[in-house]
Amino acid sequence: TNDAPVAVDDEYSVDEDTTLTVEPSGVLHNDTDLEEDALSAMLVDAPQHALSFTLNSDGSFDYTPAADFNGTDSFTYKANDGLADSNVATVTITVDPVNDAPVADDDEYSVIEDGLLTVDLPGVLADDSDLEGDDFWAVLVDAASHGNVSLSSDGSFTYEPDADYYGPDTFTYYADDGTDQSNVATVTITVDPIYGSIGGTVFEDLDRDSEQDLEETGLGGWTVVLDGVRMASTNPDGSYTFDELVAGEYHVGLGVPDGYSQTYPIDNAYHTITIVDDENTSGHKFGAVQNDPPAAVEDEYDVSEDGELIVDATLGVLHNDTDAQDDELGAVLINGPSHASSFTLNADGSFTYEPEADYFGPDSFTYKASDGLEESNLATATITVNGTNDAPVAVDDEYSVDENTTLTVEPSG
Repeated sequence: TNDAPVAVDDEYSVDEDTTLTVEPSGVLHNDTDLEEDALSAMLVDAPQHALSFTLNSDGSFDYTPAADFNGTDSFTYKANDGLADSNVATVTITVDPVNDAPVADDDEYSVIEDGLLTVDLPGVLADDSDLEGDDFWAVLVDAASHGNVSLSSDGSFTYEPDADYYGPDTFTYYADDGTDQSNVATVTITVDPIYGSIGGTVFEDLDRDSEQDLEETGLGGWTVVLDGVRMASTNPDGSYTFDELVAGEYHVGLGVPDGYSQTYPIDNAYHTITIVDDENTSGHKFGAVQNDPPAAVEDEYDVSEDGELIVDATLGVLHNDTDAQDDELGAVLINGPSHASSFTLNADGSFTYEPEADYFGPDSFTYKASDGLEESNLATATITVNGTNDAPVAVDDEYSVDENTTLTVEPSG
């Protein structure tokens, strides 16, 4: 009778991210068969952490671990003598760890012409990494071409461009974890040019013409806003300045305290200023004046059904409205009447109104009074359409009756 072969466990080792190649007879080298029959290897379970694996019948095999894997892996097999299988044997593979080099990523920064760029730690190392989590540090490779750079091992650095230089500049470095060095990374620094400044004056525009006259003084302590972010407070004479601006388009606006209004239309609260020339200085004067919004008072009118209401300016909706600065007021329609066949509200407060045919009852419209700088509260003008009696309308009738008989017609006939 035939005796089954006997398979013996095996152990191998390989470095992380390398391939283990085992020549014949491989896993069969320590397996036996009582009748000394030729043996062949038969795979039972493949390894779990292999990128690639092949077991040949002569016992040889190739094993490549998964990328960056280290630790223990294994597979099982049986030896066969052509008639019978052996027991299941386990092949243990120890994947020894090896150090992975850090990975350095490129970086970008910017600084103003003739300025100083200071970058705190972790600086250029902020986006770099090491698979094993080892500490690593920065090592300068090539210095900047258009300025002085001082790179610290913790990744922080300072950079000062050459005088009057603007444009791109670079330096390179690598990260070192004490065992391996990373790729070389490039740090790009854009040196932005200084082209000019924006300045102007905030003044009390007493005559509201948006022009500063000799007697109209500046307003100190007012806030001027550049692009909605940068702010400047006016000097005692009303002047303000934004320095160190690169070429481009800017929006300058004025912060107006309560009780004041700007003396140009509210939809132009921000002025656009473009800087294009070297050392160009540009700006805008802001006129402001003390102003309270008007106060609008509600009004009442009446008209007969199917009539026409014509109200002149002396009795119009503005006749009882007021303005603290006695500014000339204009009426601004908000919502028209609901039951009008025609309606017109004029800026001087006069208006015409015709109700819908045969309508009687209440109707109304709303408006605001404007002094050219601000609008009032919302006011309602109520119109009562008084009903009138409509004359009856008689319609011709026709009847018939037989000769020599009486025609009797009941109410309502």
